Amino acid sequence: MTDSQLIKAILRGEAKAQKALFEKHTPGLFQVSLRYSKNEMDAEDVLQDAWMKIFKGLSAYREEGKLFAWMKKIVVHTALRKKERAWFKNESTRIHDIRHPKVDPNAIQDMTADEILGYVLNLPEGYKQVFKLFVIDGFSHKEIGELLNIEASTSRAKLTHARKWMRETIMNANKLYAHES
Repeated sequence: MTDSQLIKAILRGEAKAQKALFEKHTPGLFQVSLRYSKNEMDAEDVLQDAWMKIFKGLSAYREEGKLFAWMKKIVVHTALRKKERAWFKNESTRIHDIRHPKVDPNAIQDMTADEILGYVLNLPEGYKQVFKLFVIDGFSHKEIGELLNIEASTSRAKLTHARKWMRETIMNANKLYAHES
């Protein structure tokens, strides 16, 4: 069954359709939830809450976009609401003399996906959320602002800071590696 057919069946009260939609999309949505959770158990809790919101909201869903994208937004929103967001209110959002250091292209090209993910996971928390939302999940700065209750300009500033942090960290690691070799 297509997503559209499943939604219609769910709205008619067919439990099998609800189970089919759940089984079809849980693996992908779990990966999204995991990106915004500390561990698998937290990701499972987020996903459970998100599925409840998804099923409650299906009657309001208008097939204007992809169902998975709509559900992904619900998962991300649910995960972010579960997190403590005090750090967003306390972080400075001013940009100070940002310089863009040169990064050896080979340093990044030779990195594995796990190594790059390690750098992303080590970003300061406020930057990490914006980086993941923008770069990995493709949200706009306006959408990020709405999700995190910040201005779009704050989202842009945090992304700029995150990119600067990543460049500098990778450059420093590359220099250290070159020095040790």
